[in-house]
Amino acid sequence: MLLDQMGSYDLDVGIGNEVSQTLRDLSLTPFQVVENYVRLVHPWLPIIKSPRLTTQLETTQRDQPLTLKAETAALLLFIHLATQSSSNERAHNSDLQRKVYKQCQSMFTLLQAFRRSALETRQCGVLLTTYQLGAGFISDAYVTLSTASGLVHVHQPCPFARESYKDERDDEARRVWWAVFLLDRLIAQSHWKKRSYPLIIEQPPWWSELPSEGSLTAAPIRITDIGTCHCEYFCREIQAAYLAAQTLEYRSDHDRKEGFEPDLSKLSTQLTTLLNVLFETAPGSWRPSCGAIAMIIAATLDLHLSVSGLSTNNTPAQLAYPMETLATTIRINTEIVTNSLDDNDDNEFQDRLPITGVIANYRTALAICHRAEVNQALTTEERFQLVTMTRALQRGRLRWGLADVYLQEISGMLDVW
Repeated sequence: MLLDQMGSYDLDVGIGNEVSQTLRDLSLTPFQVVENYVRLVHPWLPIIKSPRLTTQLETTQRDQPLTLKAETAALLLFIHLATQSSSNERAHNSDLQRKVYKQCQSMFTLLQAFRRSALETRQCGVLLTTYQLGAGFISDAYVTLSTASGLVHVHQPCPFARESYKDERDDEARRVWWAVFLLDRLIAQSHWKKRSYPLIIEQPPWWSELPSEGSLTAAPIRITDIGTCHCEYFCREIQAAYLAAQTLEYRSDHDRKEGFEPDLSKLSTQLTTLLNVLFETAPGSWRPSCGAIAMIIAATLDLHLSVSGLSTNNTPAQLAYPMETLATTIRINTEIVTNSLDDNDDNEFQDRLPITGVIANYRTALAICHRAEVNQALTTEERFQLVTMTRALQRGRLRWGLADVYLQEISGMLDVW
């Protein structure tokens, strides 16, 4: 609709009118949209400085329709979409929500064409990717993120002094780069059977500020409000993404060369070390919502499944990987999930569960079943663990449609065992 009318209207007015009407249909104010972002998305994807956006809204709050730039008005709609449940079974996943999704797709196309350099265009791409990944639209998410990563590559902030983070928009631009890196790894982790090669992003001028192998016990990313726990955990998610990327590289290497075992041992040790650090850092109430913990759990289980699939007739390769590490990882995730399931507040569970948690729970179920196949039996503990992961995915679909996809894949596991 927007593209058909481009010749007859001003982009700012057109998108402003459309966003204003949609928010009225949703009975939402722009300020409520921002509040929902702070509550549901910012804890694990802090790509927008909400005070800056709120200030912009305050200067135009008496204007109807919104007198914002097209990219800022559109950002409100993308924020709303990213905060919504993507489950097909939720009552509010209505025709109106599908309409919002289509509007966001059209607006992103317009912003790419006419506002390519705007920071908000990149933020919109990240938020659209988040919704698509959560809904289980993996191919669509990959295409959207590919576009966003291209914009990030072209419109990088200028190099800066390590001690200077005075420009808030530059700080947000760096967060968007980190978010692309994080979502790229999540997309690759989201489906074991599909080989999703990580997007290649040129190292930015501030590459030295990103985590390295030697920084597993520190968070070297310099963000202006690093003292807040949300951003601290975001830094940890980026660290986890680095190790997840190494696991993905390990998976894709079909030619087992000399030195394979030491590499496996080193990667396993790094994963275990960061997981221990995260447990020491995150209080118990935070663990279900800490995406970094979930990503490390998923990466550890991915590593196990990779090795297990490389067995020979003479020497099962899974024996090379410490079975205690696998068992410990499964127990850790079972403990986290069990504690969260004990909370009967479905709304709170929905708010706290990151998409990474859904992926980790699915991987845990696969690892349990694989171990049962190897042993030709399912122990009482493993049966409890498998039931727990299934329950977690059933509750996870309150927020994420991807959980529905995973439930269909593992629906027969309990029947078999």
